[in-house]
Amino acid sequence: MDPSFSIWAVRVFVRATNLEHPPGYRFFSPEILPGLGAGPFPLSGAQINELEGGLWYVNVTSAMLPGGQIRGQVLPLPVFTLQPQNQYVVACNSVTFNAIAIGTPTPTYQWQFNGANIAGATSSGYTKYNVQLSDAGNYTVVASNSAGSTTSATAVLSVYDSAAATLSSFAYDNDQFQFSITGVPGFSYVIQATTDFTSWTSIQTNTSPFTFTDTAVTNYPYRFYRAIH
Repeated sequence: MDPSFSIWAVRVFVRATNLEHPPGYRFFSPEILPGLGAGPFPLSGAQINELEGGLWYVNVTSAMLPGGQIRGQVLPLPVFTLQPQNQYVVACNSVTFNAIAIGTPTPTYQWQFNGANIAGATSSGYTKYNVQLSDAGNYTVVASNSAGSTTSATAVLSVYDSAAATLSSFAYDNDQFQFSITGVPGFSYVIQATTDFTSWTSIQTNTSPFTFTDTAVTNYPYRFYRAIH
């Protein structure tokens, strides 16, 4: 590598400590090498393409290490291949967030709630048991290794006090009766109908929120509906 090689730009860091070095040379950490400083050292996109995929040597000239070489390695920041997703839960139940980050060395994890670390939440997945209304908010996870840290996308937890659905936006047109069902997002609801409040017939199952249309409404003098989870 060119002895005048410089290290510039953003978000990928070079580490030159605790690595093997040629026999006969004393190894020095970056913080005592003039011109390198303590690091980490950002790289341009072109330099990343040139250097990643293997080890490299930086030529160093100093009073402490004349004409020596230090072998280094490109260490990318952790990158998330699976981001945590928004979750919806009824109070007193459990909910799980999952994320996966890759990097070298293998990243560690720290989950956060509204920006504050969650004690003991240091795995790629985080489960919250007995969720309460006060647990609603923003959840993120920070993946870290010796190159640095990356914060995941924000996953919003919405907590409902019950799974009961709301029926609204009733309309009758062209011999059809239509209304909207809004419950816990992603929960499955069954539309049932009756004419006597004794015998209920299930007529459709769908995932909230959705719109239901009864095309057989003219077969009955009157009809009543409910949505159950």
